[in-house]
Amino acid sequence: MYIIILFIIFIIILELYYVIKNSFNTQGVNNLNVPDLNIPNFNENVYNDKTKNESKFNTFFVKGDKKIDHNSGKIFIEQDFNIFIHYKGKTNLMKKNTVYDIPDKFILEIIDVNEKNIIYYYFEY
Repeated sequence: MYIIILFIIFIIILELYYVIKNSFNTQGVNNLNVPDLNIPNFNENVYNDKTKNESKFNTFFVKGDKKIDHNSGKIFIEQDFNIFIHYKGKTNLMKKNTVYDIPDKFILEIIDVNEKNIIYYYFEY
């Protein structure tokens, strides 16, 4: 009798372990790394004073939550904002001072939590 109870308790503990382990899994659609976008020409270049002088980026100011369609081009932000790049069914949170070179149309989703002007820089080619 005790063997059966111990066996059942062991199975319950094992099941709880797998449920808890899977609930803290950090790999998923919303946690993509830059290479996960599978963009052939996806360049992740650091934006600095040297590249600032050579750039032809246009400055965009956005207030509020928006979804903006863009054609192929380069985009970056100088401060951390909640800006997501949606490209071919994948999502990536933009990092500051990183230039994203995207060869096809993409959607920029901006979530304004501080109700301040969100500034991003975009160059269409």
